[in-house]
Amino acid sequence: MEDAPYARALLAILTNPTPQGIDPADPYGQADDGIDRYDGFGRDVRVTSLEVVDGDHGDELEAQFELVEAPAPIPTLAAVRVPFDRRWRELSGFQEPAAYAPEIARQVVGTARRLVDRHGREDEIAAYRARTRAGLPPRGVQWEILLDALSGEGRVEEVAPGRIEVRPEGEPAITVILTPDQWEEIMVDHGDDPRLYVGEWLGPRDDDERFWVFYGGGLHRSTREELPPVRGTAMARRLVRFRAEHPEGGSWHAYRPEA
Repeated sequence: MEDAPYARALLAILTNPTPQGIDPADPYGQADDGIDRYDGFGRDVRVTSLEVVDGDHGDELEAQFELVEAPAPIPTLAAVRVPFDRRWRELSGFQEPAAYAPEIARQVVGTARRLVDRHGREDEIAAYRARTRAGLPPRGVQWEILLDALSGEGRVEEVAPGRIEVRPEGEPAITVILTPDQWEEIMVDHGDDPRLYVGEWLGPRDDDERFWVFYGGGLHRSTREELPPVRGTAMARRLVRFRAEHPEGGSWHAYRPEA
């Protein structure tokens, strides 16, 4: 689908006024568009417009939204940018607007929550980050901390500046694309336990997520090294194949079903 009609269809989904809040006819909070209504989207936070804009890594979509009845002096209008590159949408499984709408809704709600949580605390947060940065070890030591954290996942080899390969036993290599500047930004936020941070991101992953890239201030698993990152689809493809091969249906059980 071309970008302009795609964006219009997205806006129509995201601004659909029903159901609002918790719909008695929709007790689990899942409307036909797949957007979770329990988080306040469409009730406490409403998208007002979508605009295709240039981004550092292809087209982006700027979603402007309003906070309904936001307590003063919190601004009621804000915006968040999300990837919109057509190739990225295809690789991410967002060929249709209905597939991408729930993700945009989550991004909008998350941005709104951070806006409310941090409002009036900007100076405090900035001062805390500055103190944390000042307390970090030298860059060379920071990098050794990264390599040590990665070694918990497999054999580590720095193959080029900003490019590290991690080889878990019996698995293909994972390529980490990260600069010392980017790693320091992560250390500011996660320096208290970098090994835990690395383990969480490199641990449970889809089979085709062979890259670890820095994007939007953090590290992301991806199927490619180009940005924006693309989440893996290997598990989803296996599920589709399983359903095609077993049209009679099947179910997963924590324990073997009783005979």
